[in-house]
Amino acid sequence: MITVEAFRELLSTTSPEAIINDHLLGGPTYLFLEDPAEEASFKGQTAERLGIPPDAIHLVGSAKLGFSVDPAKFPRAFSPSSDIDLLVIDESLFDQLWSAILRWHQPIRNRAGSGASDWARKRRREIYWGCFDDPAQLGRARLTAATALRPLRALSFRWFEAFRSLSVAIAGGRSIGARLYRTRDHAILYQRGGLAELRDRVSRESGVER
Repeated sequence: MITVEAFRELLSTTSPEAIINDHLLGGPTYLFLEDPAEEASFKGQTAERLGIPPDAIHLVGSAKLGFSVDPAKFPRAFSPSSDIDLLVIDESLFDQLWSAILRWHQPIRNRAGSGASDWARKRRREIYWGCFDDPAQLGRARLTAATALRPLRALSFRWFEAFRSLSVAIAGGRSIGARLYRTRDHAILYQRGGLAELRDRVSRESGVER
């Protein structure tokens, strides 16, 4: 596993794409370092519940590296109380949610008092970035034309149930959070933003001018 100091060095010497591919989306996983087969089981069960390939599942954050790379938390170590963060990349599942949102929104988009504007605005922002922050929350909105939301709620409930059951069965009761990305490129773009912020913070703290 890479150490905190080695990661600091990478931030100043290595391209963000290489860091992401080699360490954030690739390489060993701290949580399953002693039993890689357990990681395969975890991913396999997650994928089965969501109906997607196992290689669409990526552990990220401190469960992946052993320390957080969130600019506000770096380099906080993974601990017994740490949550598990996942990154899911699946174009088909993303597009199913997108299509369900469009089918609901299209008939009411110009209807006054529909209560949809703020919710739909957030969804448009997520779709623009190719990422749903938490699909489990999508089906919980109280909106008009609820019948049209049934496909979205079904997908949202499946997402929620998948991670709730995994939290109990595999993750030792830890909370599991997951973002859904449409493509690997979308995921990399998001990760690049976080790395750029972290690199700037580390540079300031070390007194190095960039």
